[in-house]
Amino acid sequence: MPAEPLTGVKATRKLLEEVCERNISAEMHCSHDGQQVTARTRLLTVQGRRIGTDRPRFIGVYPRLRRHQHAVVHFLYDGVRYMFRTRVIAPTLLVHLNARTRVIGTSLQIPDKILIQQRRAYFRISIAGRDTPIQLHLAGPADLTACPIDAAPFAGRVTNISAGGLCMLVKHAHRARFALLERLWTQFTLPDVPDPFLLPIEIRNFRTPKNRDVHLVGARFLHCDSVDTRSQITRIHRFVVTQQRHRLQPRK
Repeated sequence: MPAEPLTGVKATRKLLEEVCERNISAEMHCSHDGQQVTARTRLLTVQGRRIGTDRPRFIGVYPRLRRHQHAVVHFLYDGVRYMFRTRVIAPTLLVHLNARTRVIGTSLQIPDKILIQQRRAYFRISIAGRDTPIQLHLAGPADLTACPIDAAPFAGRVTNISAGGLCMLVKHAHRARFALLERLWTQFTLPDVPDPFLLPIEIRNFRTPKNRDVHLVGARFLHCDSVDTRSQITRIHRFVVTQQRHRLQPRK
């Protein structure tokens, strides 16, 4: 879906002020050692020509932000997805939430325009800071429900999830067990959700963060009537929406 600009400096600033009042979660992308890295953050304040965020939490690697470093920020507000390009003004500073409360964060330059963009078909929620193990097993190449007899199960950890798929960390020792478009069966639980999930996935991408012994693997959910995947994906969607609502609540 092509991006459409939200024109006008006043319109851009007004939107950012509304977003910061609600401490909206955002996803920040920037380059580190020739690789694109992703971080979760919150948009907190607008002061002059600067946006104050809390400290970005990177997935997989922890690069050191630099002054004038370029970044792309994505966020969801009132059901609409927005994106803007910016640069880092101050990598680390105290962001004033009110007269009494300060947090360590980052300062970004206010953009001249914000784009309205459908970046993903499904909104994704990060659960990287919570213990979410996932069990994996290779599926049959022809029949999804027929697992190869000689295929041993292995494990990983879910870092983010949506109704369309998930991202997980898998140890380097298991690299030979998956490839692009490989189909796997997964079993995992989500925080505060009592029943486990049993879902087939297809590997869509993977990369190795620098100086790490793990791979960051992205996959999409597949449908299979034998395990009623539709109702399970509905439960995942419900979990994502609930988590996002909690994060949208203004912090006192």
